[in-house]
Amino acid sequence: MKKLICFGIMFISAGILFAADPVISQIDTSDLFVSQKINMYVNISDRKGVPVTTLSGSDIEIYESSSADKDREIRINDEDISIQSNVNQNNGINFYLMVDNSGSMYMGMNGKSTSKESEQRINLAREAVNSFLKDIDNSSDKVGLASYNTNFNSYSVPSSNIDKISGFLEEIEKPDAENRYTEIYASLSSSVDEFRDIQGRKVIIILTDGENQPFYKLTGKVHPVFGTKTYDYKEPIELCNEEGISVFPIYFGPSSGMKDKYLDEIAKGTGGRVFNANNRRDLQNVYRDIRTQILNEFLITYKATMIPANKKNVRLVYKYNNDSGQNERYYFSGSVLGLPLKVFSLLLLLPFILALLLFGILSKLKFENKNNGAYLELLDRGVAKVSTKVFSLDRAKTVIGGSDNADMTIIGKNNNIKNNHATIVFDKTRNCYTIVSEGLTKVNNRTVKTKVLEPGDVINVCGTTVVFDNNRK
Repeated sequence: MKKLICFGIMFISAGILFAADPVISQIDTSDLFVSQKINMYVNISDRKGVPVTTLSGSDIEIYESSSADKDREIRINDEDISIQSNVNQNNGINFYLMVDNSGSMYMGMNGKSTSKESEQRINLAREAVNSFLKDIDNSSDKVGLASYNTNFNSYSVPSSNIDKISGFLEEIEKPDAENRYTEIYASLSSSVDEFRDIQGRKVIIILTDGENQPFYKLTGKVHPVFGTKTYDYKEPIELCNEEGISVFPIYFGPSSGMKDKYLDEIAKGTGGRVFNANNRRDLQNVYRDIRTQILNEFLITYKATMIPANKKNVRLVYKYNNDSGQNERYYFSGSVLGLPLKVFSLLLLLPFILALLLFGILSKLKFENKNNGAYLELLDRGVAKVSTKVFSLDRAKTVIGGSDNADMTIIGKNNNIKNNHATIVFDKTRNCYTIVSEGLTKVNNRTVKTKVLEPGDVINVCGTTVVFDNNRK
């Protein structure tokens, strides 16, 4: 008989009631090209909300179809399916915590303004997140952090350095009036980039106390990063499915507050769940319950079909005794496995050849430009006139901008370059460098306001490209 862990009460207290249906939390296609394998993370509970912890092949059926033609399904052979339990305990989980830092987060839980910092939602959220970080007892788990309001501010990609994440949490400051809005959908879309090149179980936990508030739509002003674009809630769903990320939204505010009406759709569309919390203790329990739920997932691996489609639908059917249910998700298969190959073409090797050439070029640059400390190396001047190729970061602050007083002066035809466009700050305590931008700055092709720099990060300031490296011991 199946073993059940009896902590369903925790989920009920947090406002979550389970159906008997299985939940496909994440579809990982990283092994699809090499071995035609799909890795599918699945959570199953009985009708009382108690997680099922033992699963056999006879309990499930898997079907694939083209998303454009779901009626023509192909059942996956039982011998092509394998099931693993405790995989997230063994391999770890990649968490990315997004904390709402809008103006309303500095109000009390009763919806009224308060000067007592201990009563402000932002500080209650800090306490809950810190409690979550202290609960991380698996060295394989990684945690990243971002805050968001009018802007999306990334502090760290998922990292095993939990103390560093806790330190970044304390750097979140109250926004000024123009940055008080809540760009939920745009920030979620931006957060997907933090998982590039990360394998395994990927989770975003986004805390919010209100509704999506597009800056451009509400003010009529051009957003410094998003421009005149207003993000739809479907965009982060699509991006998260492309990257294989599930989203767990938490509404943290008064029970009578304005909860964003699309949080449920975002959670359902990405394999997560919405939680509600109305006080600090509830919020701490919610973070704990999300991690517990993910730890009880199964990893189901199966051999994908060769249906000619770029976007495929997966239907999982669960049957055991009197419990039964099903769940559907989709994944992007790409053009290689989407169509059977009749004739092998050397063009298929072109991406690998280009990757090897790029690796060789970057390796050559690295060995030719050894430096004893942290530095920036100029790769592309763009329209700018820059005379020096390597800039040592040998001071507390290094300013990049159009001013003659900047440490790295960029002079060109681009009028968007500000005098103090971007500043790289060295934190001696944590031995790390953070870029803080006043203008349009991209790191690894993603627009940022602040970001802790890692060796190899590519920084683009209005067309001028430099690479950050750090040989500091």
